Amino acid sequence: MTYRTFFTLIILIIFLNSCVRKSNEKRSEFSSNSIQCKIKSDIYSDSKLYKVEFQNSKVKIAEGLFTIKLVRDKFSKDSIPYTFNTENWWENESPSTLLIYDNSTCELIFSKKFDGVKLTFSKLNGKLNEKGNLYLSLVSSGGGSGYISWLNKIEIINNRIQIQPIFDSNEMSVIFFDKKDNNILLMNSIWDMSGWSEEEEGEAHFSPHRISILKFNINKKSIKKEDIGTTIYKYSLDSKSELSFFDEIRQNEAKLKIKENSYDLIGFNNWTGKFN
Repeated sequence: MTYRTFFTLIILIIFLNSCVRKSNEKRSEFSSNSIQCKIKSDIYSDSKLYKVEFQNSKVKIAEGLFTIKLVRDKFSKDSIPYTFNTENWWENESPSTLLIYDNSTCELIFSKKFDGVKLTFSKLNGKLNEKGNLYLSLVSSGGGSGYISWLNKIEIINNRIQIQPIFDSNEMSVIFFDKKDNNILLMNSIWDMSGWSEEEEGEAHFSPHRISILKFNINKKSIKKEDIGTTIYKYSLDSKSELSFFDEIRQNEAKLKIKENSYDLIGFNNWTGKFN
């Protein structure tokens, strides 16, 4: 090796070490910014126009950290002020806007307005800043015993935030997640109205019903639905825990071949949008 070749090699090594050091510093700076991001001022920061209902600056989606903010309009399009009822939220007419900010840039990357629903965010382990699927529950109610709920998954697909619909349910549904966060069982009561007549009563709202069972496999980019089947017998959740309800169906309905066991499941409350 000539002196010139040796000298060139030394210069190259020093240059590469410098590049690696700067890259590590950049990565460290990115990580710091990801945690301590301050949202840039935008129209949704105007407290005269919007009421902040929820904000979390350390929400993990896939491998990134994001800030989720939920704001409500204070005025209608006709400049009429909305009133806010914290107890009976279904009486609120103010639309909600979901905002998601990228903590690496502190810029708004996703916004969507919802009207007439309550939004709740949840993860299986209860901690939004840790790994796991991020679920968004939307609930619509008129204040009575009936309501409808939509379960969604917030995911990053093709470098974009997307809301993936999973299923809708209601007050006659029972929902279970497996503890690995891969599958969801949706049990829907089938309200048979055919027995009603002037002479006799059929099934009432919360009477025992036959149950249809659907299974949803949750992947990063897709959600697959499997129809497990419908029970032969009728069941009621009244005075039973959700897991007891599941065990009763699993034991009595051998033909459905339900693979899951109750000790592998966690119940999900579609009214509150939270895991039990």
